[in-house]
Amino acid sequence: MHAGYDTASAFKFASLHSDDVNAINMMYQGAGEGSMEQLTNDLERAGTYTPGTYTPKTPFPRECHNKTDAALNIGGKVYLISGPFVWRLTGPNTNYVVDDGFPKRVTDVFAQATGTVQAMFSSADSKKVFVLHDTSISIYKFNSRFGFIIAAGGKEVSDVLAAGGNSVTKPIKAAFTLDEKSYLITKDMQYYEITWKKSTPLTVTLHQQNAVSALLGRAPGVEMFNAAMTYSREFMKEGKAAVTEVYNFGKRIVFTEKVLSNDPRSADKLHFQEIPEMFRLAGWCPAANV
Repeated sequence: MHAGYDTASAFKFASLHSDDVNAINMMYQGAGEGSMEQLTNDLERAGTYTPGTYTPKTPFPRECHNKTDAALNIGGKVYLISGPFVWRLTGPNTNYVVDDGFPKRVTDVFAQATGTVQAMFSSADSKKVFVLHDTSISIYKFNSRFGFIIAAGGKEVSDVLAAGGNSVTKPIKAAFTLDEKSYLITKDMQYYEITWKKSTPLTVTLHQQNAVSALLGRAPGVEMFNAAMTYSREFMKEGKAAVTEVYNFGKRIVFTEKVLSNDPRSADKLHFQEIPEMFRLAGWCPAANV
């Protein structure tokens, strides 16, 4: 391509340099009849094109990202989803670095993950990962070498996450697995508790009245639990065991939570950090709310 195109006109047909026009004529010889307008009219008549409906798929995010849709910590890696893109990160807690080759499109990592991803979580044995979409769920076998291998896609959530006559029927906004149980936070701030028999749900229980407040030991904000994941925090002090806690993603803040603890953190003792400071995500934009 001829050097010197400005970014505003580099890909406009009417702005092609004569060198590029000559190159195209060499590759596609003919009378040069027809036009872009004629082509789109033909496609419209054939029913294969609707004006204004096509959005180009860019390999990397160009838009401003300021919300985490889903998060997962598995196999020593952290996966964060925002819109159609997924970041994979490595590092000690609070100092994550994006892996080479990321971000990628969600479907490049999670095959058949169509639509908007609402949440993702693993079974208690970490052998299966569940990705919840707008109205369906996909199941993946996790392998530390090969990643996420599709086992089933496009299933009804209530058919997959069901046991003992109970099932998950409410829309889910975040999920995480902790101490052999999974917790699915609903959009109306209730939560499902799932116990496991290996990779299969054993029981499904819906907690309703003041549920998330009881889970955290405090009332959550409206913009909390956009996503959630567990992590293991190690202590430098010898003899002090590591603890597993939960990252609760707001819009721009990640809160560290003690779930169902006898000594929950009060509001003045909350641990939190800005998302771009903790995860080093390029292209992250400030959000007005937490």
